[in-house]
Amino acid sequence: DHGLHKLVFMSGVLAEGTDVGYYVQGKRLLDGHIKEHGIYCYCCNTVVSPSQFEGHAGRAARRKPYHNIYISNGVSLHELSVSLSKGRKPSEKQNDDLCSICSDGGELLLCDSCPRAFHRECVGLSCVPKGAWCCRYCENRQQRESYLAYNNNAIAAGRVDGVDSIGQIFTRSIRIATAPQGAFGGCALCKQHDFGKKKFSERTVLLCDQCGREYHVGCLKEHNMADLTALPEGAWFCSTVCVEICEALKDLVSRGAEPVPAVDVDLIKKKRAEKGLDDDGDLDVRWRVLRDKSSEDSKVVLSKAVGIFHESFDPIIQAGTGRDLIPAMVYGYAIYAYHT
Repeated sequence: DHGLHKLVFMSGVLAEGTDVGYYVQGKRLLDGHIKEHGIYCYCCNTVVSPSQFEGHAGRAARRKPYHNIYISNGVSLHELSVSLSKGRKPSEKQNDDLCSICSDGGELLLCDSCPRAFHRECVGLSCVPKGAWCCRYCENRQQRESYLAYNNNAIAAGRVDGVDSIGQIFTRSIRIATAPQGAFGGCALCKQHDFGKKKFSERTVLLCDQCGREYHVGCLKEHNMADLTALPEGAWFCSTVCVEICEALKDLVSRGAEPVPAVDVDLIKKKRAEKGLDDDGDLDVRWRVLRDKSSEDSKVVLSKAVGIFHESFDPIIQAGTGRDLIPAMVYGYAIYAYHT
């Protein structure tokens, strides 16, 4: 965990008892609440670090706990730490190591005003800018802070000295936990979160390569789903339904771009005409299913999609952080669609 993230555990930021959960693709896998300088985990009834909390949710391999742990008003611990860091010059160690738009790594351009990092292609730059560079989130800070104005416009006036004004934004609508609400996530069959760490055993956890659900090897055998003596080679699927979905998606990927049905093209033409946009000749509108978001081809397509949304719609601003949700929607949907 970067030093930046420790800001969320400063005194006065999150009240003890603040409800938190570990989420993957919108699914809440594990419950807990803030206690002391860590998280009280409901699966083991002990105070653990965010990294340990991620491990108890069965997602230790992700190594991104602050990005996946959310408080009840929909703000992740990472987003909270970014807002708390406003006004502080982030060190290189505190900058993100994934692009804020496509969530991929590689050669990144660092914002000089916040910890965010970006691929040049994702922000539409052909080369690295000379001198200081600020991302568009920071450039539009005044507009966002006006939108987020609270407590006599303290944020809009730029007051970030201490956690009082920022804390008031993030404590609105935050649920304070009073008792565990039950278990989430874990093995899809027994609902337990434990897993074997060293050698293959009945408590070894397998993840379906299509739906992402977890299963203990012993539970699979007990329910007559699979009798495994070693980790399977290649992809593993929990059911024939997941096999069929994966094969159907592969088939769609292999087809490449296909024309949009004529009825939909007519609707697009009608909407463009209503906006006074004249088309020269027939519109060539195509759709396709992307294999993943990491290939250069996919990045170009998704970047163009983000541009289309920005041209056609007002920004969708997240109240807690001022983050533009359009890129997250486009890239997040691309990830989700592949796994469904």
